[in-house]
Amino acid sequence: MEQCMEQWTEKIAQAVSAVFQSMIGSKLEQSDGEMDPGQLGLTAVIGLTGSPAGILTVSSKFAAASKIAVRMLGNEMSGSEEYARDALGEVCNMVAGNLKSSLPKPEDRCQLSVPTVISGANYQIKSLLYGEKHSVTFRFEGEPILITLQIQH
Repeated sequence: MEQCMEQWTEKIAQAVSAVFQSMIGSKLEQSDGEMDPGQLGLTAVIGLTGSPAGILTVSSKFAAASKIAVRMLGNEMSGSEEYARDALGEVCNMVAGNLKSSLPKPEDRCQLSVPTVISGANYQIKSLLYGEKHSVTFRFEGEPILITLQIQH
């Protein structure tokens, strides 16, 4: 079980790094410690159906999502709340797609939902799915980004 946990954590780290390097032109620093996504303020969620089934979440503060939007779109005006939410949803979508492509025969086994973005303060995300939970925290330009994958095989 521990080996499986390490494999998923490594896959998450690789997927996030690939997305940030290719789409945002930035490297991330991996951080220690788990954070509460509800304290960050924005969370993008994508559902996975098939094998594995689960949810992937990408959580950040507005400041990080705004910086991501500016980097993705190359325009200071793109740091607005709407663009920040859209950018976080797109990052979640790209990370989920990258994870899906790392599975054997992903087209037969796993499908992704459309991303949903939750904003506000002090919310909790609870999946009715019972299985493994893998969280990795990163720093993007000093701001925390939490990636969580809850899966059931």
